[in-house]
Amino acid sequence: MGECWRFFRALPGTVRLTVPSLIGEIFTEEERMYTRVYDGILKAIADGRQVSTEIASQLYSHRLIPAQDPSLVHPYLKILADIGLLEKVKIYGKNKYYYRHVSQVIDYYYYLDAKYGVSERDIQETQALKVLAERIPLYAEQFVARLLSRKMGLWPEKIVEKDYEVDIALTDFQKLVAVVEVKWKENIPRSELRNIEEKLSRFPCKRILFVPNREDLPWEPERVEAWDVESVISTDTQK
Repeated sequence: MGECWRFFRALPGTVRLTVPSLIGEIFTEEERMYTRVYDGILKAIADGRQVSTEIASQLYSHRLIPAQDPSLVHPYLKILADIGLLEKVKIYGKNKYYYRHVSQVIDYYYYLDAKYGVSERDIQETQALKVLAERIPLYAEQFVARLLSRKMGLWPEKIVEKDYEVDIALTDFQKLVAVVEVKWKENIPRSELRNIEEKLSRFPCKRILFVPNREDLPWEPERVEAWDVESVISTDTQK
């Protein structure tokens, strides 16, 4: 536990020193110039602008592109995905994609830069660690999507509707096989657990609540399956 804590304490300073060099090396190897547009896109995505319309809006507001037009950022997004910095997450049932950082460490750096300008000034360790704690549930969701996708041989997508979202939709081509809600925290209130059951119950497929330790749940859910990392590793989860 002590080694883990020392790692997290060192992370804010480490990303500030290593991530810019790493990004520079990636672009050099790809024989491309790292421009302000690329920098703006990576910051925007870390700051929660994950669809091309939102990214274009933020870049235009910073005068990095001449018009608020998503088509102007699509070539940049494709390059960032091709060189392995970004991944596209399909929105289930729609011709629409979310973009997110492949590396959580790189995401953390650009989030700190978007919010606090760490590329130009220092940030207090306590503040940086607080931000990291806030981001970990998002990184856990990304990890779980990759884990279940590989374990079950399915495509990870996301469900986004007007009134609700589902963290992970596992599909076999266009067929919805499983929906997954990730709650990466120790205590889940009974009311929240009931809401999760109600939301996932609208889908006629496998329904999964993924938590750090399913034994910590206030009760065993009846309408969803409670999974954790240990249960996935130790059992067969094929569709």
